[in-house]
Amino acid sequence: MKLYEFEAKKIFKKYGIPVLNGIVITKDTDFDGALSMVTFPIVLKSQVLTGGRGMAGGIKFAETKGEAVAKIQELFALKIKKHPVEMILIEKKANIKKEIYLSITINKEKNCPVLIACPEGGVDIEHIAEKNPEKILEIEIDIFRGLTGYELRQIAKKLDIGHNLFDICKKMYTLFMECDANLVEINPLAITDEGLLAIDAKMVIDDKALYRQKIFSEIEKKRDQIQKMVKQYGLSTYVELDGDIGLISDGAGTGMLTLDIINDYGGKAANFSELGGVTNADTIKNAMKVVSSKTNVKVLLISMIGGLNRMDEMAEGIIAFFKEHDPIPVVIRMCGTLEEIGKKMLQEEGFDTTDDLYEAVQKAVELSKRC
Repeated sequence: MKLYEFEAKKIFKKYGIPVLNGIVITKDTDFDGALSMVTFPIVLKSQVLTGGRGMAGGIKFAETKGEAVAKIQELFALKIKKHPVEMILIEKKANIKKEIYLSITINKEKNCPVLIACPEGGVDIEHIAEKNPEKILEIEIDIFRGLTGYELRQIAKKLDIGHNLFDICKKMYTLFMECDANLVEINPLAITDEGLLAIDAKMVIDDKALYRQKIFSEIEKKRDQIQKMVKQYGLSTYVELDGDIGLISDGAGTGMLTLDIINDYGGKAANFSELGGVTNADTIKNAMKVVSSKTNVKVLLISMIGGLNRMDEMAEGIIAFFKEHDPIPVVIRMCGTLEEIGKKMLQEEGFDTTDDLYEAVQKAVELSKRC
């Protein structure tokens, strides 16, 4: 489970890691009212669950209220790696003197937490690891001992920062362990006029530990609407991806093959639902509801090879979905049991179908790039 920056900063604050106070706005917020609550100059930060927002123009600065309103509108019109901006975090602009990188994650090869530090912050750590690996310090943490004094001194020396860093490292490690995190990252941790500040915050929580993480229950309630729909409708499989093609298949094998072909044709799936076993009209209708509810889905690709499943029932479900929902481009590959009846039903409602999986995928990828 990835947290938005503002969500991670709430957790940081609870554990005593210094962050700036901020407010979160949506498209429905009264911009003037919100901006009257902040001190200029400010920074406007798009809240998306993907990296690279700075390079994509997802972080902007403003000196006045008028400038801020204009830049807020720009950000809400933006997509970052095909993720629409639906929330913006507003904070006071910090007077940054130096930026460093600090994170704790899991070393999967050695099965232990590892603290990663670098004297250059605010940049892609993978890029530094590739170009200047000598700048990165990695310390494997013994979970029975925790971070020791000599390890903390080693970090401070590498980063050329005094003892103030010790406290933040210890709090990060406590947070990491108590929250069952896979990643806690501050990039950058900045030296400012107000002392050390976590300018950005990233957290990833182990999904398998969420059942015991009461601190995230409210976050889950607010953000897990799609997964609730998956459970409500009893869908066999639903997987979130990061593209713009929503894929539904009537079997796992068909689905995995279709995902590979989508990649081969230069497309990317936004999500994937496999109906599993014997299904019916309601099941595919509900799968279409779930898959299309993800905001960055531009095209639905339905890949059916009817063995146990009847294509007339699949057609019935597809038609029912479009009678109840706003139109969205759809490509249907259908073959198998009662396919002639299913295709006729769809054609009478104005839907084209094809037997050829490659043709269907190619069309879906082309549509996704045009939409």
